Amino acid sequence: MKDGPTIEQAEEMIDQAAYTGYSLRARHLRKAFGSRSTAGSKHSIEDEATVAVGLKPTALTKQERQVFGSRVNDYLCARSKILLSWWQDCSTAVNLRQLLAEIDDSKVATVRDAYYFLQENGYINFGVLTSGEPEPDQQGDAAAADTNSAAMPLVPEPEEDDRAIVFKLYQLLRAADMQTTSEKAIRKELQKHFKTDISTRKALVKQHVNYFIEHLERKDSLEPLGYEGQADPYAAAAEGERERERRAAASAARAAAAKPPDMPHGRVIVVGAGPAGLAAANVLQRNNVDVLVLEARDRVGGRVHSYTGPFSAPVDLGTSVITGTAPEVDQGLAPDPVIFLCRQMGLQLQQLQGIVPIYGAAGQQVSQELQEQVDRSRDDLLDQACHTADTTDQEQVEQLSLGEAVQQALQQHMQGPSAAPAAGADATATGNSPAANGQASEAAATSGPETPQHMQEQQQPQQDAGDPNKEQLSMQDAQHPEQWQEQQPVQNCLPQRAIGEAERQLQQQQSASPDKPGVDTAWQQPAAATVGAAIATAPGAVTADWLQLLDWQWANFEYGCNASLDELSLQHWDQDGEWGGFGGPHCMVVGGLQQTMQGLAAQLGDALRLSCPVTCIRYSTAGQQSASDAGNGEQVQEAANEAADKQQRVVKVTTAQGEVLEASLVLVTVPLGVLKQGGVKFVPALPEWKQQAVQRMGFGNFNKVVLQFPTMFWHANLDCFSVTQPKGPDTRGRCFIFWNLARVSEGAPLLAALVSGKAAQAAEAATDEEMQEHALQALRRVYGDALPAPLACHVTRWASDKYTKGGNSYVALGCSGAEYDTLAQPVGRSILFAGEHTCKEHPSTVGGAMLSGMREAAHALHLLRNPAEADAAYVSSRTETISRTEKRKCMQGEDAADDAEAGRLHKKHKKKKKEKKEKRDKKDKRKNKNKQAEAEAEAAASGDE
Repeated sequence: MKDGPTIEQAEEMIDQAAYTGYSLRARHLRKAFGSRSTAGSKHSIEDEATVAVGLKPTALTKQERQVFGSRVNDYLCARSKILLSWWQDCSTAVNLRQLLAEIDDSKVATVRDAYYFLQENGYINFGVLTSGEPEPDQQGDAAAADTNSAAMPLVPEPEEDDRAIVFKLYQLLRAADMQTTSEKAIRKELQKHFKTDISTRKALVKQHVNYFIEHLERKDSLEPLGYEGQADPYAAAAEGERERERRAAASAARAAAAKPPDMPHGRVIVVGAGPAGLAAANVLQRNNVDVLVLEARDRVGGRVHSYTGPFSAPVDLGTSVITGTAPEVDQGLAPDPVIFLCRQMGLQLQQLQGIVPIYGAAGQQVSQELQEQVDRSRDDLLDQACHTADTTDQEQVEQLSLGEAVQQALQQHMQGPSAAPAAGADATATGNSPAANGQASEAAATSGPETPQHMQEQQQPQQDAGDPNKEQLSMQDAQHPEQWQEQQPVQNCLPQRAIGEAERQLQQQQSASPDKPGVDTAWQQPAAATVGAAIATAPGAVTADWLQLLDWQWANFEYGCNASLDELSLQHWDQDGEWGGFGGPHCMVVGGLQQTMQGLAAQLGDALRLSCPVTCIRYSTAGQQSASDAGNGEQVQEAANEAADKQQRVVKVTTAQGEVLEASLVLVTVPLGVLKQGGVKFVPALPEWKQQAVQRMGFGNFNKVVLQFPTMFWHANLDCFSVTQPKGPDTRGRCFIFWNLARVSEGAPLLAALVSGKAAQAAEAATDEEMQEHALQALRRVYGDALPAPLACHVTRWASDKYTKGGNSYVALGCSGAEYDTLAQPVGRSILFAGEHTCKEHPSTVGGAMLSGMREAAHALHLLRNPAEADAAYVSSRTETISRTEKRKCMQGEDAADDAEAGRLHKKHKKKKKEKKEKRDKKDKRKNKNKQAEAEAEAAASGDE
């Protein structure tokens, strides 16, 4: 076995390695896993906190406008304050009492409403909280209000002295009937008030009574004799009492505002304890809903599974990467919500470098020059595929796969200008031009016998169209033409001699020594010695290794999309790219991502049941929508009213143990693959529109081969490395990337090989020994034959898993991004749906699944609290994200209707403009008419003369 590189060599390699995305979900997305550059950007911490939860700093969602439309400014201020508190410390619930104590009395109601709106939608107080808002107690709140009032500084009653007696005397005199009241009666009142003998102050009383009578006409404004300009001590005491009463009322109002809404009536059963189900249950439980989660497995997390088994550390068998861990305010991108759980639990994150060194068939590192060349070719092919989608008839393009379009583009690429120049270059290099030596037939064979190339390009589509039985070239044929040269002599325009020369060079490198010296120093090879440099010197623009590297790109692409290219919709495969994904660096969790799901589950306590598969869900069809009803407000309203007129239906859930549980609502979060296979029976059957959406949406697959070795023979500083597979589309995704799990398992020598596309499907039927050997073969090409034997191996088979039936959703042929919304639509008013396959903005992600769970939790709260309201009235802020196209329109001022007020002003402006134009037209018309009349009059006058 060859020696590994030194630290200095590894660091140099990392600096020189090309940045290659781990998945290509969006066309032309060439970002590393670090956060996007925000140099020069300026934004406040309040804006960062708002974007972090998925809202817009200076704008409202449609749902927010519905709730707070009449108090927008107050709500924005309250929202900003609440979200800032949450972002600064998300380990504890935001303290509503503290917020209310810091605001004006006039803002209490808005702050309270904002707080519960944000909490019910999962924007705050979500996740693994160490402590929370204490449950309010009415008696305690009342006592607190009384205590606060009693503790307020008050002006004391004046003590007994001449000044106090005089001011009290004038107060009594103003209120007395001077016709019937005597001086003696006044003295008794004073004595009663001060509870002391006033007889010693008769002279003082008499003096002021006489003075008061003398100036009776201005008694209301008369100041006591000798105390002019001095404050009345009784007036201050009265004002203090009024202030005491005001503060007591304000304190009582704050105490009442801090009391949460009444507990919604009814139970919600959540089927599935994956990210969607756990997120929904967490929000529901936080809002005092009676919730029960039923999970078929003996663990939580679903496809988020950190497995220890025979290994010395947990390894993520399913999802492992958090695809965004920080808000990007300038782009308006929120992080994956799982990052809140990581912060709350204090989990350590390993940020990914975004560097993937790629090794070719000979085991040597592919040059950056060749990587960049293939990257450009890949983008050109995708551009051409996109052009095909834009220029093809709508009905036809809906049934056209991305693989077919790429195949056509690749054929054009190989039949293009590269063919003839390649042959000419080869001959020129040897000093023998085919034309000069009379070898015109050989040169012509390159572009097809007796048929000029430009005529082939014109004739070939007509020939294909005229022969419906003609077999189309497969992707494998197009990318590996050496396999079909004899069968397709006309179409084959690939420079075969160039490929042959490249293959001979590779064979010489591989056979140079039984110990594979050709791969002995892959880390230390100078650029001229790499496979890429060798191929670059071979004649022809398209080579065997060029095709192998392109195959690696497609394997990586298929891993990100969870499907082979032939299964992806050409028109809609990257529909989620319009929303930009999550913001911030990509990371892995040290110790496994499943820790976050276990943290959520711990919050549920007895509300979670494991090993409890659901077999049947019985529900009422009252108020159920049809496919045509969806979006028809009047029909939805009628159905909702019909359902509201009757008693709220009860949904019955049957478990595998035979237990029947009842609930008002059921939230189904099982994977799409389980729904496709009928893993849960619905009685009655789901409506046709829902079943069609389930079957139309694709559900792909991915797998992993995890190996533990006695020692680590790869470099510890790499997140992963790649190996191209030489046998075409069927196997290009077999063990093509190796994750270095030592970086997230405290140094344990673990590797995880990724398996994608058609190879992932083949892995379902392969044995563990076969898959292990495939992984070892790839490693031997890079590190030599003397690999240590693995100590342990585990192979995933997600498509064979009873409770998963695959990996993640993808947009299949005949399907569009709108199917995600259809899959998210409820059935009636009792069956809700969540999961990554219902989130068009972030499909195939843990964050997307969690967001869908939060969305449906808020929906369930709405239904429980408003059983008589039409379901169409509910709008979720979670699904009202803005696509990149819409953002560009907003920036250009082309989408003023995004804001209701802006739309209203825009219409008003247009109306005024139109009215002004009509007035001008009328005025001009009158002027013209008057001029015409004058001209006619002049003409008549001239005629008379």
